[in-house]
This record gives sequence, C-alpha cells and structure tokens, in this order.
Amino acid sequence: ALISPKDGFAVAVGDRPGISEVFVVGKFAKHLREEEPDAFMHLETIVKGDMLATAMFLSDPARTKQRFRRTVAYCDTRLALSALGYSGEARQAPARELLALLYEAGAQVRCFSHTLDEMSSILLMCAIRIEKNDLRDSYGDTIEYFLHKGLRPSEIRLAAEKLTQHLAAFHVTVVDKPSFDQKYLIDEQKLATALDARIHYGNENALWRDVASVSSIIRLRAGRTTHIIEESKALFVTTNRALVQAVSEHMSDGENHAIPPAVTDVSLANLLWLKLPMRAPDLPRNRLIAACYAATQPDQ
Repeated sequence: ALISPKDGFAVAVGDRPGISEVFVVGKFAKHLREEEPDAFMHLETIVKGDMLATAMFLSDPARTKQRFRRTVAYCDTRLALSALGYSGEARQAPARELLALLYEAGAQVRCFSHTLDEMSSILLMCAIRIEKNDLRDSYGDTIEYFLHKGLRPSEIRLAAEKLTQHLAAFHVTVVDKPSFDQKYLIDEQKLATALDARIHYGNENALWRDVASVSSIIRLRAGRTTHIIEESKALFVTTNRALVQAVSEHMSDGENHAIPPAVTDVSLANLLWLKLPMRAPDLPRNRLIAACYAATQPDQ
C-alpha cells in the first residue's frame, strides 16, 4: 500500500499491478518529488534498499567486485536515444549513468549499425513530421522531446547526421553485425514468431532488427554459455522487458541460470550500481524519476 504522509491517502497495489495501478504509483512518486521532498527521500531509500537486497541473493556476493572481462554490451535503440537526451531529460540521466558504469566496470559498449539506422530513421521521421506539421497521429518520447524543445527540422537532421560522433562521446562504438557462421546459426523465423507473439510489433522492421540483434549476440558468443554475466562475452542491453522475457523463454535449453542473450537496462544498472555505488550515487533517484515519468505518460 502507498500512503501519502500529508493527505493520508492510501492505495493497495497487488503483486502484478495493472496499467491503472502503475499510473497511480507513478503519480504518487511524482507528487512526493514535487510537493513533499522529505517523503521522496524516504521513497528513494526504499529503492536503494531494494537494489542492495539484490546482493543478498547472488550466488556469490563477492561477485559485486568482479569486473567485466572481454565482454561487450550492445545498446538497443531506446537506450541509446535516451543516453543522447532524445527521449527527454528524465530518461537521460539513468541511461548515461548506465553507460558510464559499464565503461568503468571494464565492459566495452557498442551499437549495431542496424540499430544506428533505426535511430537515424526515427530522428528523420520526426523532422519530416514537424516540417509538414503532420502531428495528428504522432506519439513517442523523441518527437515529444523535439516539440517541447522547439527544435527546427534542420537541427534534428543535423543531430541524425552526428549520431555516431555523439555516441562516441559515451564510449559507444558503432559496428556491423557479425558474419554468419553455420555452426552458430539459429532459426530466425522461429525467434521472430516468438517475439511477435509476446510483443505484437506494429512495425515489422523493428521486429527483424530485434531478431538481428539477438541472433548477432548468439553468433558472437560462438556457443559459449556462462552463469557469470561479467564473462558472457556479448550482451544485448534493452529497455524492453517483454523482449528479454520472450528471448529467455525461446532460447531456454534447460540449463538453469545461464546468462541470456538479452538483459534489461534496469537489471544491468542494478548490478553495476552494486559494484560501483560511489561512481553513481544518484542512480537510484534518477531511476525512480525516470520510472515515475514513464508510468504517467499516455500510451500510444
């Protein structure tokens, strides 16, 4: 239950909250941040406690000190756009901190060229819609950010041209997907069917870009499986929890606790904060702000 210290207002939240409950929780956190900063600090402490409790359930708590070893993290489109600030300020801070912590922990950070193409397409489409004033069915964090900032189409096109340069400022390198190796090929059509059944993609290109990213991670691992994320060789880091769940279920081979090809930005940030809490002391607060912002936005 959530109880407002000032008003005594309470709402019960179940184990699997629905959209309306998530909205209420988000509004509650937003209210505390804006109106009751002392209470918001208490809520932040709860978030930190939840993150610290994760360490108690690690198979080897000493692993929090382990650095990444020859492991490369590949960003998805939404994470990269958030880090660059094109999804709004609330999402920017935790995304940037995640990339910084990955670099500090010894991981290399990259972005597939097809992910860069998707980012560029999103920015260019925003520029076209704003230029034509065709905003009737426009939605999404990126175009809302550009409209809020009042950016001109020419400025958005310039940002699209400089994506590679701007990503490099966060130690993110753009690379092509690996070549196909018959020994490590997967049935991409079956994976696409599994992902679409869970996520219901409205854009087929987005579906196949996700398939290409996951398939690339599997080829980069070259048959290697591990229970230690720091030694997993390659990871696809995404903001899409449903994608991670679908991939994990589809790729499961009965081996318990093997690191899946895809992980969420939230779970990875949690682990990294446990490793380097003093390098990102504001990460729990920024994550909380980003979460309550996302929860209170209208859906498509």
